[in-house]
Amino acid sequence: MHRRLLLTGAGLGLLGLAGCRLAPIHTVTDGAFRGSAPLPRRGDQIRRAAIRLGWQVQDIRPGLMRATFSARRDQAVVEIAYTRDQFSIRHLESTNLSFDGTQINRAYNGWVQDLERGIVAASAS
Repeated sequence: MHRRLLLTGAGLGLLGLAGCRLAPIHTVTDGAFRGSAPLPRRGDQIRRAAIRLGWQVQDIRPGLMRATFSARRDQAVVEIAYTRDQFSIRHLESTNLSFDGTQINRAYNGWVQDLERGIVAASAS
């Protein structure tokens, strides 16, 4: 019985590690908005898209925001810089996402890609 528990625990541990595959970190550079809008409107569009996806948003200054996404014990903090025409999303810090300077847990990339798509979609309205 003890051996069965030990093997089950080891198997679950390996399964957990397999789910934490690393990938090159996704950074958005020169993301293009749809249409045209003044800078304050761009900030509203970004905020609306981020909040809809579960990010918490903090204004740093016009043209710059910080957004935080939390899922269970994992957390990602990104910087969103923007102009009237373009935006970028850059990793600032993360918790429990195995960031090594160039690679990160692939869940992070999914969150950022969703955020990128949400921002582009919000900029059309």
